[in-house]
Amino acid sequence: MEGINITSIVISNEIMNPMSHFVSSFVCESNTKDIAWQNYMISSGDSILDVARQLKMRKAKRIYAAATFGLFTNGMEKFDQAYEEGLISGILTTNLIYQTPELLSRPYYINCDMSKYIALVIDTLNHDASISSILDPSERI
Repeated sequence: MEGINITSIVISNEIMNPMSHFVSSFVCESNTKDIAWQNYMISSGDSILDVARQLKMRKAKRIYAAATFGLFTNGMEKFDQAYEEGLISGILTTNLIYQTPELLSRPYYINCDMSKYIALVIDTLNHDASISSILDPSERI
C-alpha cells in the first residue's frame, strides 16, 4: 500500500445507501484521490459496490472499503468481478467474525487481526483493572 494518498470517509448505512448524495459532493473530479471508508458491516456488499461505482464515476483513483464485520452473505463473486474491473482495490475486515478460507484467499482482501487487542481486553479484565486506558489507542500509536 505504498504511496496511497487516502481521503477517508465514515459511512453509516442506516437506510439503504444514504451515501449517494454525500458521495456526489465529496469527491472532486480528480484521478489523484484514493478513497477509504469504514462501515460496521459488509453483508451482501451491494451498498459498498454502489458507492464504489459512484466514486469511480467521480474519478476516484483507488477505492478501499473497511468493515468491522465481513459477512459476505451473497458470496464473493460480485467482489471478484468488481476487483477485476478495477472498481475496488481492497476490502478490509477484522477477524472478529469467522473468515472463510475462500475469503482469505482473495487477492484484494486484507485481514485485520484483532486477536492481540481482544487478548489485551480479556487480560486487563482478568486482573480487575480498568480498560479505560486501552480504549484510547493514542498511547500505542
